[in-house]
Amino acid sequence: MDLQIKETMIDNTIISDEKFGIKIYKTNLKENLSEILENELTNSTHEYFRWKPATVGYFETPRPDYRKCWDCKIGTPHISKMPKVLEDVYVETANTLKVCIDDYTKHQDIHPMEYMEAINFVKYGVGEHFAPHNDHGFTYVCTVSTVTYFNDNYDGGELEFSKLGIKIKPESGDIVVFPSSFIYTHSSLPVKSGIKYAAVTMFDYTDKWHMFHAAKAPENLISKTDKITPDMLCGGFDSM
Repeated sequence: MDLQIKETMIDNTIISDEKFGIKIYKTNLKENLSEILENELTNSTHEYFRWKPATVGYFETPRPDYRKCWDCKIGTPHISKMPKVLEDVYVETANTLKVCIDDYTKHQDIHPMEYMEAINFVKYGVGEHFAPHNDHGFTYVCTVSTVTYFNDNYDGGELEFSKLGIKIKPESGDIVVFPSSFIYTHSSLPVKSGIKYAAVTMFDYTDKWHMFHAAKAPENLISKTDKITPDMLCGGFDSM
């Protein structure tokens, strides 16, 4: 898969500069993925594979003042349970993410990411947002974060890194990759018009620090985590 690294000027600073650790990858994700997500998840009567009000934290607490949007978390354990059309969206997104992550870790000269959590597909309507937050913290461990953009025909909804003074609005097909630490506190600003479709996924070196979360997950909750193996990504899902 051919990828391009997009250079975005922010106050005369190119954020693809290695010192910032933020890269925007231009990908060839299909342009109709947002339509597929909308059709499948909005019209679904399935208990799990549908848009749900987004929550916050490990205990999934509703906090619309802090995070107001809709999401659906999908991972490899769901492959046998999900509609084929959603499987295709997941596989295409996961494979593309893996290529970006491999390139990112190579150029940042860090150990490869062997753990990928479930892909959190998200939908933001007018006025919906996610307040400033960092992905790695005292309740969750991760090393690299990604945001995948499936459309750009909306106003507002920028990705803002408040501590770095960076605010961007990626284009459809862009994947933004950045460190998960507190320095990279970020927010999804309120959408002013239209609907924004994206996907958020975090990566880590291994699943060592994630076994606790899997063990403590509610029994009725489908597993949210994936461990990257060669047969899962890039080579397809033939082993599933």
